[in-house]
Amino acid sequence: MKRHRELFGAQVAEIREELLRLGACLQVSPANLSTSVSSEHVVTPTDLMATAYELAGYAVATLALGRSIPQKIVLEEDAKYDLGRCSESDLDTIWAVGNLAAERSRDDGCPGQPGLTVIIVKLESDIAGATAPDQPPECILDENWIDIVRVRRLLIERGSLSNGDIENQIFERDQSDTSPTNSGMNDGSGRKLA
Repeated sequence: MKRHRELFGAQVAEIREELLRLGACLQVSPANLSTSVSSEHVVTPTDLMATAYELAGYAVATLALGRSIPQKIVLEEDAKYDLGRCSESDLDTIWAVGNLAAERSRDDGCPGQPGLTVIIVKLESDIAGATAPDQPPECILDENWIDIVRVRRLLIERGSLSNGDIENQIFERDQSDTSPTNSGMNDGSGRKLA
């Protein structure tokens, strides 16, 4: 428990410093401030922090499944995530990865539950019927956790992200992982480890 508090304390300090540096200001109602990270300039309810993990999980899982992510993702209490056309099995995987990301954030010391996120989707039938995904959600989460954390951090800093912002965060890291100076072992997902 002490380790979780220390991790949370370090994470809170990092978020405060980054938000102060950017001069960002998120307006929220007093009812949502019962447990929050605050400074002189910024108030970020923990629900929005958990929601940021969830939305980042949705986005990274969507890309991992080879689908297009929404044009824009906005961090707000009643967030919306528009998948467009999607199969039921992919929807289940994306939903599970987002929930697992929010759950892992609590394990890493970020308290609170994500707010209500509405996933907008037009279901299309699975080509091969009801098939299991190539990778279970837990594997997608583990292999892409660094990307989820990066997207979450950027979402908290800016409040909204375009699909280009998200893709740049993920593909920028992929390119640096496969650079000639970083040609160590492969982690099984095609990415190189130092």
